Amino acid sequence: MTADIEFDGATNALALTLRFDDNATLAPAHIISTRADVKRLLTQEVAFGFSATTGSWIERHRILSWSFNSTTVAVEDQPREQSTSTSFW
Repeated sequence: MTADIEFDGATNALALTLRFDDNATLAPAHIISTRADVKRLLTQEVAFGFSATTGSWIERHRILSWSFNSTTVAVEDQPREQSTSTSFW
């Protein structure tokens, strides 16, 4: 099974495609697409994760490979504000 997640920042188009690898000639099993303003939904730093479930059944889920590609223009690093907190021992 292969899952593709694509996001186009110019159009805010988010798409998920799920394919069964045992028969590549078949059309994708599931296609979900929506518009998402990720700048409004996410913070500047994000983490990616994976999750799988079968309900009450037992099954092994393995991620054999994954990749991330970004074509967005990087924002120049801004200096972080210095902390003004004080600690007492």
